[in-house]
Amino acid sequence: MKAFKDLIELLNWISLELEKTSLFEDTVTFEGDISSAKTSSAGDLYIEVSERNIKGKTYKITVFLSRYYIKTLLERLNLNSVKELENKSWKFFGKISFWPSSSSIAIRLQSLQPLGKSKLEKRRREILNKLKAEGLLRTKENKLEDLNPIRKIAVISSETAAGYGDFVKNINKLKIPPVLHLYPSSMQGIEVPVSVSKALKLIIDSKIDYDVIVIIRGGGAQSDLMYFDDYRLAQNIAWVSNNKIPILTGIGHEQDATIPDFVSYMRFSTPTEVARAIVKQIETFNNLIDNMFYEIIHNVNSKFLYADMFTENVMNNMNLLIDNFFEKENNIINNYMNSFENINNVINASNVFLNKEFKILQFVSQFIDNKIEKENKMQLTYEKEIKTHFDIYENNLSNLIDNYYMEITKNSPFSSFLSRGAILVQNSQIIDSVYDLDKKRELDIKLKDGEVKSKIKNIIYFKEEGK
Repeated sequence: MKAFKDLIELLNWISLELEKTSLFEDTVTFEGDISSAKTSSAGDLYIEVSERNIKGKTYKITVFLSRYYIKTLLERLNLNSVKELENKSWKFFGKISFWPSSSSIAIRLQSLQPLGKSKLEKRRREILNKLKAEGLLRTKENKLEDLNPIRKIAVISSETAAGYGDFVKNINKLKIPPVLHLYPSSMQGIEVPVSVSKALKLIIDSKIDYDVIVIIRGGGAQSDLMYFDDYRLAQNIAWVSNNKIPILTGIGHEQDATIPDFVSYMRFSTPTEVARAIVKQIETFNNLIDNMFYEIIHNVNSKFLYADMFTENVMNNMNLLIDNFFEKENNIINNYMNSFENINNVINASNVFLNKEFKILQFVSQFIDNKIEKENKMQLTYEKEIKTHFDIYENNLSNLIDNYYMEITKNSPFSSFLSRGAILVQNSQIIDSVYDLDKKRELDIKLKDGEVKSKIKNIIYFKEEGK
């Protein structure tokens, strides 16, 4: 037997024991009629749901909604006041809560869906028409290939959502995956518009140069998704996507489409499809770099091959010319020898002939020397030309690699360190802006061969463009 000193201790014990179970964790759904809806002095909404059984007994339960979400609820349901909730049938989504002060069970409202979709569809059409009139709806089909290579991604999702897990799993299939930063947000129920808008503001305020923002969640019931159909949320997404960072949406399943899908840079059916498209964009860019590199190597090798072939052809032609010349002269000598009738004539004729042939040989020798000298000059000219082409290709290749290296690292917080500079660290955070410095705290200066601990004496702020 358990003993308690008073009622408060008993009720608090009951509350603690209930919290040990899964009773308060699971979302429950039920249908019922609202008999009363009113706000408290603090502005919170209290709804009374009642039902009478066949024996005439009435059952009641209280449904609670924080004052911060009442306006969003009414807008989503196209209602002007909480009184319009009364005397109608609704489908409720929420979590069970125990209130020790009144010894009662209540429902903390997450979502409310009318039994019948006409009002929701009317509200949805009104929002889309308003966004269209303001020029905020996407008017063309965009492509990820039109964006810079995706290296840093801000993700707005619930950390425990299955859709977020699928997204990360597919992104990590890359050999070098992009950086992912999760900005947690509620992805269902009445908190969605405020929570997602808050996450967008945190991303912009972070001043991190993200390449894209991804808003993802898995599919769900229409009641889970209808709170994405919010005019102010759509305005925020359109402004960020058009003026700051492209936003990709992957909300729901293939058959689902929410208003954010119409104002984002691109819409995908599922979180997995978003990840696959990003992976394809990164791989396409990497393949382009590889192809350019191999093309440069091919061109350099072709120049060397041409030089080798040219040298070989010149030497073959020279040898053929010399062989033909000596063959012709040998035939002449043989003819002379056969024409002499005796040895003396042969000797005399030979002396004359030899003198002549000597001169001819001198001429041939001079001709060959001139030919060789000319070919040597041509060889040197081609060698210089080949070297010039090779130097140009080598310089272009070096510049290309340097440019890609600078492009990849220019926005990295380690860019100064990679350029033989230093990294500033304060409060265990890398500092890349004077606006992030805390003058009262010690500053660590990390160099490649050591570090320096220093105190900040003064901070000079350069005026930023536009400020």
